[in-house]
Amino acid sequence: WDAAIAAQRALADDRPLLLTLAISDPLLRDQDAATNPLIRQLLAELSARRTEVAGVFLAVNQATADEYTCSDGSLAESLLHIVGALALRANMAVFVGYQGVVGAALVAAGAVSWSTGYYKRLRRLRLADYGPAPGGRARPRFLSFALAGDIGVEHGIDAVWRAGLRAAITRTAAAPPLLAALSARQLATGSPEWAYTPGNITAAWGHYCLVLDQICTSMVGQPTEGRVDQCSQWLARAADGIERLAGT
Repeated sequence: WDAAIAAQRALADDRPLLLTLAISDPLLRDQDAATNPLIRQLLAELSARRTEVAGVFLAVNQATADEYTCSDGSLAESLLHIVGALALRANMAVFVGYQGVVGAALVAAGAVSWSTGYYKRLRRLRLADYGPAPGGRARPRFLSFALAGDIGVEHGIDAVWRAGLRAAITRTAAAPPLLAALSARQLATGSPEWAYTPGNITAAWGHYCLVLDQICTSMVGQPTEGRVDQCSQWLARAADGIERLAGT
C-alpha cells in the first residue's frame, strides 16, 4: 500500500487511488469479526492512510467452498464488519468486487457499490475459475428478489409456484414467458427462452440484471440507517420465505 502511495506521489498522478484489500476466505470464516486480529490490523492500517487515498477495493478469494453465493454466516459478518468500519468510522469509500446478492447488504452497510454478473466467476473470486472450465456452458437460473437468491429453473421454480409462493417469482421484463409456462403447467416446453439447456441464458441474464437494478434503486438516496433497516427487513422476509418453502 505504501509503495502504491509513494509511486503516485513520484509520478505526480492526481487521479483517485484505491487500495486493494484482497483476503482469502479461510482467514474470515468461523471467526468473530469484532475480535479477529487480522481484521483489526487491516482496518487500523487502512484507516491510517485514509487521508492519502480515495478508498478501498475489497475482494475475497473463495478458496474453501465451491459455491457462487456467500452462504457462510461468519464470512458475511466479517465482510459487513469490514465495510462498516471503513465506510462509517474511517469515512472511506469502499467498492466491493465479485459478490452476488450479498453485495446489496454490503452497500446497505456503507459500500459505494459492488460488482457482479450472471456467470459464477463474476459473483465470486476463485482461482480455479480461471483454469479450464470443467462445468460446461451455463444454464438458466432465476433470481428471486423475495428470496434473496437463485431459484433453479429445472425443478425449483415449479416447486415454488406449486407451494403458493408466487410472490417469490420476481416480475421483470424477461419473466413473462416463464410465468406463462408455469401458469399453463408447461414448464418443460412452454417457454423456450427459459428452457433448461446449456447456453440458454439470455433471458435469465437479463432478468438477473433487472432484479439487481430493482434492489439498487430501492436504496438510492437513502441514509445509511434507512438502507440498513430496509435491507434487514428484506433479508428477514427472505429467510421466512425460504423456511416456508423448505417445509413444503
